[in-house]
Amino acid sequence: MKIFISIKYHADHHNRTLIEGIAHALEKHGHETACIMRDVERWGEYKFDPTELMQLTFECIRQCDGVLVELSEKWVGIGIEAGYACALGKPI
Repeated sequence: MKIFISIKYHADHHNRTLIEGIAHALEKHGHETACIMRDVERWGEYKFDPTELMQLTFECIRQCDGVLVELSEKWVGIGIEAGYACALGKPI
């Protein structure tokens, strides 16, 4: 199962260890993971305007089987991602 990781991203990547830990735990159990900050932005190597980033995020969610939402921090993007996944009938 391919799982999209929905989590608040920070420009300084101070939660990178958390993101990598979540991905590692999922991968350890046989899942493939997708993460915009890691896979698309490459930890800040590439920058996208908000509209383009949302389009890339939606495409990534469409390609996944489910979404894992990490809710320790509030962020509008998490709600948008979860809502989009729900509209597609993806397990959250």
